[in-house]
Amino acid sequence: MSNIRDVNLDFDRESRTGLAEAVFCQGKSISQLRTICDTIVKAEKPMLFTRLSDSQYRQLEESHSGLLSYDEVSNTAFFLSGDSRTSVPVAVVWRGKPAAHWNSMAMNRSRSMTLASPVCGESQNDLKNSGIAK
Repeated sequence: MSNIRDVNLDFDRESRTGLAEAVFCQGKSISQLRTICDTIVKAEKPMLFTRLSDSQYRQLEESHSGLLSYDEVSNTAFFLSGDSRTSVPVAVVWRGKPAAHWNSMAMNRSRSMTLASPVCGESQNDLKNSGIAK
């Protein structure tokens, strides 16, 4: 583990679980998030950022331009080091209820980013069910 002030990063998680470390960003200061970004770049470790608000992302872009791939629907972002990209295909199929379409889309998009991004970079495919033909 890497201890940075009040931030603990578990870089051994990927070797134990097969998935890279994830950072829950809600409630973290921009200073903490910048420290995390500096650390993952130096260590060349992939990282998933969850609950990263638009405001937090914009502030990180000021100091770390182009570092993170951000998805505004799910409020997730990821950093992939050069050697963490593989060619494993991933498809996520999901269905949302019309009454709660935006919430369903955000939740399922977050699942898609979580499953696909650490495995195959930005090449995941989302297949959305728009209904059943009668």
